[in-house]
Amino acid sequence: MQCTMMMKFFTVCVILLIFIGRVPAQSHKDQYFPYQGKKLYGYVNNRFEKAIPEQFTIAGQFKHGVAVVSTEPVKLGSQKLGLINSTGKWVAQEQFEVIDPFSNGLAPAKKNGKWGMIDTLGKTIMPFTYDETGKYADGMVPVKTGFYWGFTDAFGNLKVPVEYDAVTPFENSRALVKRAGEWIMIDPTGKQAVPGYWDITDGFSEGLAAVKYTGGEFGFADITGARIIPPKYQNARKFSEGLAAVRLKGLWGFIDKNGNPVARCVYTQVYEFSEGMAVVDYRGKLGFINSSGKVIVPADYIEAEPFTNGYAKVKDRKDNYHYIDKTGKVMFSWY
Repeated sequence: MQCTMMMKFFTVCVILLIFIGRVPAQSHKDQYFPYQGKKLYGYVNNRFEKAIPEQFTIAGQFKHGVAVVSTEPVKLGSQKLGLINSTGKWVAQEQFEVIDPFSNGLAPAKKNGKWGMIDTLGKTIMPFTYDETGKYADGMVPVKTGFYWGFTDAFGNLKVPVEYDAVTPFENSRALVKRAGEWIMIDPTGKQAVPGYWDITDGFSEGLAAVKYTGGEFGFADITGARIIPPKYQNARKFSEGLAAVRLKGLWGFIDKNGNPVARCVYTQVYEFSEGMAVVDYRGKLGFINSSGKVIVPADYIEAEPFTNGYAKVKDRKDNYHYIDKTGKVMFSWY
């Protein structure tokens, strides 16, 4: 009897496995992309079918499951912003003057002339009491009161005194702060972490900071202050996806974390990598290169945004907008 039951159980398992094997794989989760109709913005899904009706005067890209939108009439600088989810339903009603990009689930937002932090449900996490706030990272938020910056935690509890002219977000328990014209590196208590100072920096990213050494050129330092990539550039920017933009002889290209050239410095302007692709400006027109420096989408566009969820928004010389894939193929257009 026991053997018979075991055989039946085994047979059922085999049948289930065969059935499961025949079930087609689920398509990846729908993503949504804004487009402009005759007057208002709506959203298409990743099959480029219209998904959320045209009803918005402002429509941002979906990130972290929400998009920044407004339905208020266009009045420069006065439209209130809210958040919608992927069904088009309001998550947070229109009440904010500004909502900056989300980082680690929180976004700097401005309400009634003051800055705080909200989550992806629009809930207030940090009170709206500051003159400005920055990116939430490493458990810390840059905050500005009056003319000076300091750091709080996500809830507004002061961690580093408000006494600096400028600051960059924390990464790996290190931030760069400016006082009396010089940048130094501090730890989460506000104590200077390593000796030395720099003229210019935009902070740490992926373990390295682009810095201009006093009276010299740009290079890259790590959290110990060590020179990792020698200072030999006219300008340099943060690392993104393992690559950083650098400028030589007035033109931009990219290097890796060993300082090896990946894309030659031949571009008028470049932008950071997103999903393995970067927007580059070549002689006044925009295209895309991949992380090997190869031109994938020729510089034929007058506007281009970074890739998000596999597609990028571009504008051609006839003022037509398109979504393209990572081969440059046009997937959806509006005029």
